[in-house]
Amino acid sequence: MWRVIGQKRWFSWKIQRLPRLQRQLTTILLISFVFLEACIPKVIAQNTPSSSSSNGRPPQEFAIEPADRTAIVGKAAVLPCRVLNKVGTLQWTRDAFGLGSDRELKGFPRYTMIGSDDEGDFSLQISRVTLEDDALFQCQVGAADGVKGIRSRNAAFTVYVPPEP
Repeated sequence: MWRVIGQKRWFSWKIQRLPRLQRQLTTILLISFVFLEACIPKVIAQNTPSSSSSNGRPPQEFAIEPADRTAIVGKAAVLPCRVLNKVGTLQWTRDAFGLGSDRELKGFPRYTMIGSDDEGDFSLQISRVTLEDDALFQCQVGAADGVKGIRSRNAAFTVYVPPEP
């Protein structure tokens, strides 16, 4: 703010406004720090894998996730999936469509979950591969008992037809 005294202008905000401006800035900074202090730990906790769930159980996690692979029509193939600390229901998906949670997948007679529950092995075996199997597969474990669900990466399963002799 300019103040006119006679013919001279004095830049008077330095004298009159500075203490008020300092108070306002101090208040704004204090509120900002309190807000950040309250929010940052929550944001970090949401974006960091926890070592345990809210009920003290360890989180479900993949020891082995399915990887992209290729297969030839008529042959067998296996997509691996091994889970540590599994408490939820596990299912495989093909192009985001759930195949089921039983080891013998009803409606999909060529698909079987092989491995051992004790070892957390739920690998998907595909017998007599067909072109219909050319898809994205994913291993999923649902949430249970306060433990969050997990999803593996999408594995591209590419099917090739052998050349005619």
